[in-house]
Amino acid sequence: MFFLSEPARRYNSGMVFFVFRLFSWLPLWFLHLLGVLVGGLVYGFSPKMRRQMRQHFDALYPGQPLGRKHILRASALHSGMMLMELPFLWGRSRRKGVLACSTVVDWQVIEQAERQGKGIVFLTPHLGVL
Repeated sequence: MFFLSEPARRYNSGMVFFVFRLFSWLPLWFLHLLGVLVGGLVYGFSPKMRRQMRQHFDALYPGQPLGRKHILRASALHSGMMLMELPFLWGRSRRKGVLACSTVVDWQVIEQAERQGKGIVFLTPHLGVL
């Protein structure tokens, strides 16, 4: 196993933080494009990832080979997009991140459910999209 010295760890974490902050200023559409590229490269060059994805798919949908390859590739691409959304939200102020990508329709329904003590589940297309 390879271990980094303390100065090297600090340098690497500083570099990661710098790149993260740099990516946070890119527009979301461009980060999604980069995410598709990252997801496609990882899927294309990682037999271990493809094998794990196939195993998970087969466990969920036994005997369903139709469209499996397309679904697995699309899943990898969207995972890359999700990963690249994180700098956009976490590298900006909370207000700027939320205002840049949220649309609220019928917010009074949410407030009413909250007043009544009901649980609220928000379903979003990706981890970072509110």
